[in-house]
Amino acid sequence: LKKALETTSLGRFTIELRPPAIIGDERVDEILGLDAAELIEDDSTERLFDEVHPGDVDRVRAAFEATVGGGPDFDEQYRILRPTEGEPEERWISVAARAEFDDEGPVRMFGVIEDVTDRHRAAEAHLRTHKREAIGTLAGGIAHDFNNVIGAILSNAALAETELDRG
Repeated sequence: LKKALETTSLGRFTIELRPPAIIGDERVDEILGLDAAELIEDDSTERLFDEVHPGDVDRVRAAFEATVGGGPDFDEQYRILRPTEGEPEERWISVAARAEFDDEGPVRMFGVIEDVTDRHRAAEAHLRTHKREAIGTLAGGIAHDFNNVIGAILSNAALAETELDRG
């Protein structure tokens, strides 16, 4: 499995919950733009959400808590603010993870992470293209209908003109 994952753009990770720790491969660090081990601080998983975009953090936190609470597997696409030398860079990631339990509760989560920014941007561009096409079609339909109305007005005006007395 490790060799197969190396042929993909996926990074693999394990989040130990007791005590908290993250073990991620090099691809995880590359995607996040930092050492994944830095995401655990003061024996807490709270730091995991610091790099998540503020618009997505509540949804991501709820999904994480549901998974470690015995709910469905974690399967989310969301934005992160990847640290850079200047302003943080907004990137889209896809994370799929499963929790492992023992008699005392959740022990760890393990899963994969992928940078899907390019796919997300391509989908957004495709959507913008479809919106422009729809607006063009709408404008063409309005112009056609308007032309029909103008044609009727011009025909009636020409007919009325022939019925007017000269002078």
